[in-house]
Amino acid sequence: MSSAVHFGNAAFLDGAEAKKSIADRLRTLLFVAMILAVPMTQQFDLGGKPTNLSASDLLLPFGALFLVWQTLQGRLRVPLVTLCCLNLAVVTASLVANLDGAAAVKGAGGIAVELVKVGSLWLYFYVLVNAIRTRADFLTALKFWVIGAVLVAGAGIGGSLAYQIAGIENQYSLMFRAQGTLGDANLFATYLAVSFFLAMLYRKLAGDAYWIAPAMAVYLAGLFLSASRGGMLAFGVALAVLLAMGYSWKVRLIGASAILLVAITIVAIPNKNELLQSNPFTERLATATVSIDDDAAADRKELWVGAVESFASNPILGIGHGYSRRPSDLDPAATSQIHNTYLGLLGETGALGFSIYMLIFCYPVIARWREGQLGPAKFALMALLVLGLCAMTLSLENFRGLWILLALLESHRRTGFRPGSSSEVLA
Repeated sequence: MSSAVHFGNAAFLDGAEAKKSIADRLRTLLFVAMILAVPMTQQFDLGGKPTNLSASDLLLPFGALFLVWQTLQGRLRVPLVTLCCLNLAVVTASLVANLDGAAAVKGAGGIAVELVKVGSLWLYFYVLVNAIRTRADFLTALKFWVIGAVLVAGAGIGGSLAYQIAGIENQYSLMFRAQGTLGDANLFATYLAVSFFLAMLYRKLAGDAYWIAPAMAVYLAGLFLSASRGGMLAFGVALAVLLAMGYSWKVRLIGASAILLVAITIVAIPNKNELLQSNPFTERLATATVSIDDDAAADRKELWVGAVESFASNPILGIGHGYSRRPSDLDPAATSQIHNTYLGLLGETGALGFSIYMLIFCYPVIARWREGQLGPAKFALMALLVLGLCAMTLSLENFRGLWILLALLESHRRTGFRPGSSSEVLA
């Protein structure tokens, strides 16, 4: 009798373990698929407004079901829930306060799209925060981001070379500028710069990951072929900050000397102007917009002036989330990206919405500083710094990669991760 009971208990435990294993595999599949699909984007017309959608958006219904399951299991984590509620409330208030104007421009469909868009970004955050439950999960998430970025970089590099060598026009490059699957060369450069620092973090935590160096080299090649001045500048500044905060004075002096030597060498190169103009990449990277009469500068200036005017017209709640316009637009239905996240949010959601967004984006730094954990997280924080710098020339508040990075930073904070840590369930 006792043997039969023991056998029955063993069978029950084996069944429970099998179910647990299947559930864990599905959970891992969910966050890995979302991370890999984020950089695959396509523009569609929704609510009368061109809207970039990611392949990962198709996984959000499964993510919502996962969060329901987490709730039923009593495991739902909702960090930043206060900021989430305030963000959704202020975005809604900005649209309601400007209902006549928003309805005239895009109608009820456009308003609904804006609300769904903001809610979906928080859904990304909470799905990843809840799906990454162990330290092993966190390493898996980093690993697949790094691998996925190699594929995206490869697509951009291949597309750029195909245009340069064979004149083949393709969706992976904008003429000679690599853009991969992101549909924008500057966003492509930003994504690769972020991936570079996440690769450094993975190498630090995983130990003997010798394939990381070649992956980082591919990122650098893609970054160069993007010919993104803003992306390369942000990457360089983040590298300099990392060098200043993360290494000994000896390493800092060696790094500073190397940079100075490179600068002197570039200045001393004979006929460097001809050399720089020998290919479109160095020609573009060697130029900087210094005159407001330049077409690109004048275009950006008009957008930024429009954002400031929008803020002045309603400094508390702005003109409505997603409804920025340039002053010269005669079409009442025309809306534009401001190409500056900070001015765009200030003009669209006012001082109230802008402050909430800044708290959301800066929370990882604030939390690390408060907990005295800036050191271990320096690589991930450099990834966030890259996004913060690129946000000066891009509208990044709706970039899904930003919200997944915020989720990774929150997961990393909960782990108290150190190299060699075990993979027990996180607190």
